[in-house]
Amino acid sequence: EQKLFIRNKDVISELKYIKNQSIDLIVSDPPYMEGFTKYFEDFKKKLKPNGQMLWFCQPTELYDLPEKPLQVLIWKEPYSPKPIRKKYREFFDIIAWYAYSDYTFNKLLWNLMNSVYEDVIIGYERKHK
Repeated sequence: EQKLFIRNKDVISELKYIKNQSIDLIVSDPPYMEGFTKYFEDFKKKLKPNGQMLWFCQPTELYDLPEKPLQVLIWKEPYSPKPIRKKYREFFDIIAWYAYSDYTFNKLLWNLMNSVYEDVIIGYERKHK
C-alpha cells in the first residue's frame, strides 16, 4: 500500500523529516540568485534510486549547478512581468532535468514531447499601445 504525503511547508526546514531515497520526483523552483544550489545534494539524497528532479533556474545560473543535467528544458514566458531597461530580457526559464539509475520515461508519447514548454495565458489584454 502506497501512501501519499503532501506538505505545504518550507522545504528547507522540512528536509530533515523526509526519509532518504523516498521521493519519486522533486520539482524545485527556488528563489533565483539566492544560493539554493547548496541544497542540491540534500535534495538528491531524498530521491529514490530511479528518481527524477526538475530544477528551475535562470539561464545565467545553469553553469552554477553542482551537476550536469541529463537534459535542459525551456519554460517560455509569454511576456515580461517587469519593464525592460537597457538590456535584453530573458523571457524564459531553464529547467535542468536530472534522472538517476533506471528512471521511468513514457516513450509511447515521444512525438508529443519536446524540450520547450510555453505558458498559456487566457484573457491577457495588452494594457499599453
